[in-house]
Amino acid sequence: MNGGVILAPVLMLMTMVIAYITTSFMIETISLSSAKRYVGRSQTLFPLVRKSDQDPELLTQSDMDTKEKDSPFYIRQKLEVSILAEDHVGRWFKMVVIVILIIYMYGAMTLKYVAGAESCIEGISMTIYGDQKRLDEVLAPFDPYYLGLALFGGLSIVFSFGNIENSKGL
Repeated sequence: MNGGVILAPVLMLMTMVIAYITTSFMIETISLSSAKRYVGRSQTLFPLVRKSDQDPELLTQSDMDTKEKDSPFYIRQKLEVSILAEDHVGRWFKMVVIVILIIYMYGAMTLKYVAGAESCIEGISMTIYGDQKRLDEVLAPFDPYYLGLALFGGLSIVFSFGNIENSKGL
């Protein structure tokens, strides 16, 4: 517990508040972009459909649901960050956002590979020899970190490019 009993919950609470605010802003931005693209009920994902023309009671949606979906701010489609940037900021700011996201993802992936490789090698060493650094001594001229980097990188690529929606194979 290097963070301490008081500091860790405070930092976690601050992170939760920032995540909540960010999520609220993203939902509002997507809603505004949906309103900008709104052309009426003809292009909604959930059109009003009657199961039977003779029986008006058999609607696929309730009246409350229909009223809510008639709002131009109802989110009708998935929108990417670059589309949101096009709708709400200038072209130069869109490029800045994309560069920031690329730098962030590069840093996150680098950190994941470095920490994952180190943990992988220490875990293998601990499992086989009962000591975290013993594998380094056994493979003395060769640094096992590079083996862990290749192993962890290969596993990460398999899981990253796997079909997340159909994760049975993963």
